[in-house]
Amino acid sequence: MHIHYNTNQTTLPLELTSCLPQDHIVFTIEKVVNELEENCFAGFSSTFGRPSYHPKLLLSALLFAYTRGVFSGRKIEKLMIENMAMQYLTGQLVVSYRTINRFRVAKGMEDLIRDLFIELTLRLKMEDLVSLDCLYIDGTKIEANANKYSFVWKKATAKFSAKLQTDLRRYFQEEVSPLIHEAIVLDEQEPVTAEQLNAFAQIIEEELADLTQDIEEESVKGQDTRKVKCRKLKKVLRKVKDDFQCELRNMRPIILPSMVAIVFPKQIQTLPLCG
Repeated sequence: MHIHYNTNQTTLPLELTSCLPQDHIVFTIEKVVNELEENCFAGFSSTFGRPSYHPKLLLSALLFAYTRGVFSGRKIEKLMIENMAMQYLTGQLVVSYRTINRFRVAKGMEDLIRDLFIELTLRLKMEDLVSLDCLYIDGTKIEANANKYSFVWKKATAKFSAKLQTDLRRYFQEEVSPLIHEAIVLDEQEPVTAEQLNAFAQIIEEELADLTQDIEEESVKGQDTRKVKCRKLKKVLRKVKDDFQCELRNMRPIILPSMVAIVFPKQIQTLPLCG
């Protein structure tokens, strides 16, 4: 005997709030974003054209995605389709990745997103909604999460709030911001076809064969830059043949991030990877 299973809709849709735990991160994100003054969005209102998505919707979606380590506009759009927590924040609306990317590069928006990210992180730490193994402040190890040192963590968070904000700001600028910019660039690239991927692999194999022949015919004492180049080419070739071909077989769109920069020959750099 099995539990009744039926994918046809037989009940009214549930309110998403009832499907999420009370301490879910989306509720903290909602509070942080809703505390923003409306004048922060003055540049995003227009009396002409079709109504636009509210900036609070987009900010909430971005913050949730960033806390999940998702920075690609395409993947954020996919979260809006598949993730229940994201659907709660967006009101079950799905925003195209192009709109998401245009929004986050708009004037002043990058600074606002950074400040909200910092505010959200601080609040999550204060509410014990994030788990950190430990935090080092001025050389002092402070245990985190709900354990016997949690009172020390809260006290330290208040005492070193300014320093924490500085550290978080630096972290966002050095770690998060580059990932966002890289993801936006990759979003604009068209997925690679199987034919393009095979052509790319063939060019690498030809270059590897030439390099191997040169190394065999003329040995070099000490470090041989050709061998270094050879190792890098082999690494790229393995990636193309194994990982990316597997993605193609599973019908997932493939984008070659910075492969062309890794592979040195000019003919590889001019290989048409898009369109």
